[in-house]
Amino acid sequence: MSSNNLVILLIILVASFAQSNVIKLYGDDNLDTVDGCLFKGCDCVTKNSSSGVIYWIDCVIPSGNTSTPDLFPERDDSSTFSKSINTLLFNNNDFSTVPDDSFKDLTVQDMFFANNNLTKLGANSFRGIKFLNTLAMDEQKLEEFESGSLAPIYPYLTSFFLLNSPLDENKFNEIFKEIKNCQNLKTLSIANNSLKSLAENQFDGLGKLELLMITNNQLKSIDKNAFAKNTALKSLTLSENEFDDISVVLEAAEPLQSNLISIDLSANKISDLNLKSSVDLNQLNTLYLSSNQIKKFDKTSLNGLENLRSLSLAGNQIDAIENDRLDDFQNLYFLNLGNNFMSTVPKIFHLMSLTFLGLSNQNGKLTKLPDYAFERFSYGIFPLEIQLDQNSITEIGPQAFCSRDMV
Repeated sequence: MSSNNLVILLIILVASFAQSNVIKLYGDDNLDTVDGCLFKGCDCVTKNSSSGVIYWIDCVIPSGNTSTPDLFPERDDSSTFSKSINTLLFNNNDFSTVPDDSFKDLTVQDMFFANNNLTKLGANSFRGIKFLNTLAMDEQKLEEFESGSLAPIYPYLTSFFLLNSPLDENKFNEIFKEIKNCQNLKTLSIANNSLKSLAENQFDGLGKLELLMITNNQLKSIDKNAFAKNTALKSLTLSENEFDDISVVLEAAEPLQSNLISIDLSANKISDLNLKSSVDLNQLNTLYLSSNQIKKFDKTSLNGLENLRSLSLAGNQIDAIENDRLDDFQNLYFLNLGNNFMSTVPKIFHLMSLTFLGLSNQNGKLTKLPDYAFERFSYGIFPLEIQLDQNSITEIGPQAFCSRDMV
């Protein structure tokens, strides 16, 4: 499995675990609940798989249960259950702290906290743990990581998800003093918080970070050197924020030029694609700008980003693409213009690598497809999928989907 696919799987898992237990997440095939769980009151579960036995511990209280425990589940030292755990879930409990040595001698791949009353992570909560790869915390009251709280997992943690916590810049910066010591971290997700800006060298210490997701915050500004120490970054997701100037983000991303391949700025407030200054992002091949306020795509739009292979402009207010402008984007294989206001099909004559063109739902504006509407230079073209659903097309030329013989 590729690293990107693995991260997508983790994101799906993190998004769903808050209302789930092991059986709901993984199905009940070949599951066996073992007596004498490592944590009292929890379910220790095994599952046979092609790669061997998988071990979960499920400390999930069903939604609606009014008798939620207010203390962290107590360890049962007499348990014979494996201390090498694939997934450890704590959900819908009522504890506010994690006691010292709670995970002593455990080797854990993925640990999830959600919808508890956790307010802080103590300095010795992870003391004695042998390994932890992924930590996800979806806690609405979490405000503090005591100094050294992550120290036992500094060398091991590669993925960290911090979701739905009431963190402004000051509280986040205090917590980040701990996170930045996890120098092998490759994936960091900060979602549904209240961050408004990113400072110079904001992520100092995370030199191996490859995927950074700061979604559904209130970001509007980024220091141009915010990512200067994160040159290994491959994917930057800043969707659902309040950016209104694409240049601010691209200038901050420029130090990442050697590895950065994807930027997601969906669901912001960007209206203009003309860059204030030239940027050098030659490795960038994917740019998502859906659900913004973009009104035009002219001869200077995204100037300097002509190496893009995938571009999404869906859900904007674009009524036309300036004639021949797409000729400069000859590497495009994916172009989504769905849910705009275009009355004509953009010229794609030179986009010989294009395999997907989205023109769904042009809000009643696209009514005619003339002959050769999707014409491309015929030599060496790839098959092209065109989406035209949810339009009001009343006239289609007999050769609308043909290209003239260029031989």
